Amino acid sequence: MSYETLQRACREAACGRFPLSAARQNFQRFVKRAGMLIESDMPSFAGSSNDRNIANA
Repeated sequence: MSYETLQRACREAACGRFPLSAARQNFQRFVKRAGMLIESDMPSFAGSSNDRNIANA
């Protein structure tokens, strides 16, 4: 997955045309392959997500 593909998926998710959960999984896959994902005992700040965008908060 390229950066451009990931960026496009994020934009589509922000507009509601691509599932946010799929964009999140793609982002995690991208950073893991790029060696940027830290997998340690860190607190989770995400909480429970119901896939709302910021505008609907």
